[in-house]
Amino acid sequence: MTRREDFEHACRELEENGWKETTSEQDQKRGRHRSFQKGSIIVENHAFFASMNDPVKAKVFDDLIIENITENHILPDLINGLVLIDHVNQHLEEGIGLRQIIDWMMFVDKCLNNDANWAGFEKIAEQTGLKTLAVTTTRMCEIFLGLSEHDWCSRVNKELCSNLMDYIMKSGNFGNKKSEEEELAINRMKRLRHPVETIRELQKMGRANWKAGNSFFLRRFSWIWQGIRFLKDTPEYREGYKQARRLSEMFDALGVKRTGDGLVCYIDGEYVKK
Repeated sequence: MTRREDFEHACRELEENGWKETTSEQDQKRGRHRSFQKGSIIVENHAFFASMNDPVKAKVFDDLIIENITENHILPDLINGLVLIDHVNQHLEEGIGLRQIIDWMMFVDKCLNNDANWAGFEKIAEQTGLKTLAVTTTRMCEIFLGLSEHDWCSRVNKELCSNLMDYIMKSGNFGNKKSEEEELAINRMKRLRHPVETIRELQKMGRANWKAGNSFFLRRFSWIWQGIRFLKDTPEYREGYKQARRLSEMFDALGVKRTGDGLVCYIDGEYVKK
């Protein structure tokens, strides 16, 4: 990540030194980073790092990083820890493995091992909306992975820790272990969170699946046909849908970012939600 005023200059330096830009169309729209490659090496030059649903918290997060970029190019421990827990936040919904969890566990063991350090980290974690995820992940590591205990996370709900550990073991690494049915249910769950979005999604799917819906008169009722079809769906799919709902409740309890709620983009120097 570069300072904002250095971002375009850094990109030009890469191109002038033989790096080929490989930024995807999605990344171009979001403005989060530009990608460059030379041989087998890939560089992502970040204009911003935060992956959140709240523009205010995203700006606070990135300002903390930028303000702490020094000549030695190494972030202070507490800011580095904030980056580590947001890395968990960024990938948790799609599925994340133990490696990223152990990165966080090692940080806690070395850098949050006294009340003063925790007090400093707690302040910036609250500012960026990552405190609940930080304390829950820490308590989970204490219960299941052998991390020594810390007073500041002792009151965390043990059932939430257990659910989180179970999800990580089933969904890691980065979602590769998720079943196709679970992934389908989760993706639908993201889209069916509000009445208007539900009807719109049912109408879209009904138009695609209902042959009679091609007629001019019946097409407007495609959402009803698709809704009835859902009610008659298989027990396996209904179980996947229940699992998706449980995951949705867990993510809400953890306060993690939700792609279905619209992520923040960095456009023309402003943080905007899309």
